[in-house]
Amino acid sequence: MIKIKLLASNWLLRGFIVLFLLVDLLPTFGAPFFRYTGSDPSLAVWNFGWPLAELIYDRRSGFHIAPFMSLVLCLEVIGLFSVGYLSRTARKEVVEAKLLGASKLPDVPTEVFNAMITTLRDEGWKKIQEYKGFDAWVDYGMLVLRKGEKVLRFEWDNSTEGRVEGQKVEVDEMCHRFALQRLGERRAGNID
Repeated sequence: MIKIKLLASNWLLRGFIVLFLLVDLLPTFGAPFFRYTGSDPSLAVWNFGWPLAELIYDRRSGFHIAPFMSLVLCLEVIGLFSVGYLSRTARKEVVEAKLLGASKLPDVPTEVFNAMITTLRDEGWKKIQEYKGFDAWVDYGMLVLRKGEKVLRFEWDNSTEGRVEGQKVEVDEMCHRFALQRLGERRAGNID
């Protein structure tokens, strides 16, 4: 269901872009759609846009912009921002669903934390979300990486250092690769 929602939002965004290009640029040759200085309805011109021509090219006097073009462009920009927001929200839902019931690895030393991120990025993991506040990676940092169906969330702050969150298999692999122990394992090791 989540994949379908994400794909639908991406195709919706692409569909809106194609629709807006058609609305703005589809050429037709015929009588002018709107009147402009020096227009002659008996002479054929290029009308750009469908179903309403927003731009006319007359070989005698050049290009002419429709009086309502600014309104149409404003509506298109609002539409694209709305669809872009919905697409971003769908991506966020995918990440949250992947991390639902996730396994956590707290207290990762900063050097190991940075090495994990660098190694995964070198192995082809893609950044799909990053905290970009004014204090990013000074007081707090967050990065979500994805490779195929695998998703890992990395958080860092200057008091508790790094945390890794993801499905148990991926988090266990990070523990093994970077010689880390989970908090419960460390406590059990100290008791013996």
